[in-house]
Amino acid sequence: PYMFRTYNSLYGNAKALAEWVYKKGGHKRAVLVALNFGGALEPAFAFKTSFQKLGGRVVTELRPPLGTADWAPWITQIGAAISNADVVVAYVYSADAIRMVKGWKEFGLKGKVPLYGGEAFLSEMLLPAMGDAAEGLRQFGGYCPTLKTPENQILVQLVKTTGDYPAEYNFYGWAAAQSMWEAIKSIGGKVEDREGLAKALGQVHFVGAMGPYRYDQNHNPILDVYMQEVRRVGGELHN
Repeated sequence: PYMFRTYNSLYGNAKALAEWVYKKGGHKRAVLVALNFGGALEPAFAFKTSFQKLGGRVVTELRPPLGTADWAPWITQIGAAISNADVVVAYVYSADAIRMVKGWKEFGLKGKVPLYGGEAFLSEMLLPAMGDAAEGLRQFGGYCPTLKTPENQILVQLVKTTGDYPAEYNFYGWAAAQSMWEAIKSIGGKVEDREGLAKALGQVHFVGAMGPYRYDQNHNPILDVYMQEVRRVGGELHN
């Protein structure tokens, strides 16, 4: 009863991405790329299950090892598979995402078929290293730094004072702090009341950087997620 998640679940995010890709994107045949570890395999399973229930088909699944130094063989396999697909979905992170995105452009796949990523595939922290190869690609995530709301602008300006540009991890840390602050206020600062604090956390409902924020009965966050596209903003690449 004392555990609260501030980060949207990998399964939930992937299910929503499948619905967007199928219903709004109009895609029916997918190549699914997921790093071979739990943090990528779980959302990949959720995407595949949801996509197929909607009527879509995953024509090829690829599982590159975590920390793959040479993405050429994997990009080549993707290139061969897209002849029978109309979309590529990737659950790839960090340095692997940088290498995949660069390879995507170098091997001439950019523009041939849409490439979508899950949360953090195109993280703001990775875009400088990805460069022009990332422009026009899309990811589905809970934080978009360019969203023009007063609440988000506060977060953006605060992070910029540290010399960084806000990314999803800044948002989730901010949401955790904001949730706790709202709960503490509602009980008059009596943090020694553990039961009261836990109950108050479960009842918080506020407008955060990305919109309305609250918890469900299982203490998972209910929050907006966004389909984001990398574009040039003020001469820099951002979601």
